[in-house]
Amino acid sequence: ATTPESIGQPLRTAVVVAAKAGCSGMVFDATGPLGPDVLGDTARREVRHLLQSHLLSPIALRCPLRRGLDELDGLEARLERLRKAMQLSFDLGARLILMGIGAIPAEPTDPAYLRMHTVLNELSQYGDRIGCRIALDVGLEPVEQLLNFISKLDTGSLGLSLDPATLL
Repeated sequence: ATTPESIGQPLRTAVVVAAKAGCSGMVFDATGPLGPDVLGDTARREVRHLLQSHLLSPIALRCPLRRGLDELDGLEARLERLRKAMQLSFDLGARLILMGIGAIPAEPTDPAYLRMHTVLNELSQYGDRIGCRIALDVGLEPVEQLLNFISKLDTGSLGLSLDPATLL
């Protein structure tokens, strides 16, 4: 799998290059021309058709955030953006969204920890309703801390996206 950004070309050209390179799927960023507010229903169908015509599958939609889910300022706008990206991911056929949430506080009593927990429960429940899974891009937290955090969330649609380079 590859991304249009890694190819450095506009979407249509990136799809052709990826198909010629033997890729089986693509991961997209929910920004710019592929943003949830930019792609209407017709454009979403066109993107699905473009991928299908080159035998590529949409793997996931990455939704980069400038701030983590632990920060209260502007949180509701970030959540709305994430919900729209989740719907877009579902509409494109990926049904998986990759997102960074910021650093997970070590202490479960930390207000930021509790806020993240509440927010992820809400997003996961939304994902359960629309059929979109969430994979959290994690940082440098110890694995035990990540597993402890995730285990307290009551949803089957939430998981971790582990980057081996980050773990090194």
